[in-house]
Amino acid sequence: MGYMNYKKTEMFREIMEEPDSITKTLDSISESLDKASDALRKADFVFLVGNGTSYHAGNIMAQQLVLYGKPAMAVRASEFYCYASKWNKNVLAIMISQSGENVDIIGATSIAANSGFYTLAVTNTRGSYIERNCEISLITAAGQEKSLAATKSHIAQIAALYALAQRSIAGEGINEIGQKLKSISGYIANILSDESSLEKFYPRLLTKLIFLGDGYLHSVAMEGALKFEETAGIPTEAYPLAEYLHGPIHILSSSQTVIIMGRQDTDAYKRVYNEISKITENIISIGPDEKSDIKIAGVNGPLSSLLYLPVIQLMANWKTVSSGLDPDNPDRLKKIVK
Repeated sequence: MGYMNYKKTEMFREIMEEPDSITKTLDSISESLDKASDALRKADFVFLVGNGTSYHAGNIMAQQLVLYGKPAMAVRASEFYCYASKWNKNVLAIMISQSGENVDIIGATSIAANSGFYTLAVTNTRGSYIERNCEISLITAAGQEKSLAATKSHIAQIAALYALAQRSIAGEGINEIGQKLKSISGYIANILSDESSLEKFYPRLLTKLIFLGDGYLHSVAMEGALKFEETAGIPTEAYPLAEYLHGPIHILSSSQTVIIMGRQDTDAYKRVYNEISKITENIISIGPDEKSDIKIAGVNGPLSSLLYLPVIQLMANWKTVSSGLDPDNPDRLKKIVK
């Protein structure tokens, strides 16, 4: 696959479908949303369980719930056994998986049931194991995802989880939630329609990438690191902004790329940017500020993550193809881990 064909991959095509995946997902979950919201409202504690990309989506919702005062924790499905036990509380376990069929989410769903937890599935696959074995299901509507790299399905997961939290904890109506998601879809569509403006940054993606972001953007940083590892096969790191100064910066070199995300007016951003710029000039900033290398809309809260993700996904697609690799079919990976 040659460099000039990076727009011909399934990954690229599926990224371009992300605005539709959001609006279709809201329609898809509307009938089940009130029942799911009631379960979330009654829960004393919430686990958000998933692997890889799905774990990152759960991490975003966990922060959203905690900020609303609802105790919540995101846990990787493969280590859910370390946290689950029979509690004298009403526990909701939200099982998140694009396929709903990987071995770890199946195991975690069984553990949740044996622990007496109420279970809710968020999956892109109707009829999947977790849909059949959880009490409630929210089916995202990203459509079939042929590329191994989860892109539009991840966007749909975040949209569905956001809608669930806003309906249950914030008490927002479907129309109000729909307007917010429609607005975000429009912002994403603008980013995708201007994809060519990113081309000048693509060659600056070197042989190792470091992703930095706080709060919701730390989940985006982890997802960005995962995307480049599983498609382009290059080493990556992901940290909250100031955490990077607590050791990892020691191995930073001028031959590596730092992607720093968020508003530039925070103390953490200024301090970290100042320190990394002493070591390398190869920094790509993404954020709402006019001085950001890649400028996005100034959206706050969990939906802000949806504006950074397409940019990083497009970068990963380009880097993979320009390296002579296929982002849709990495040699050592499978779409569903068995």
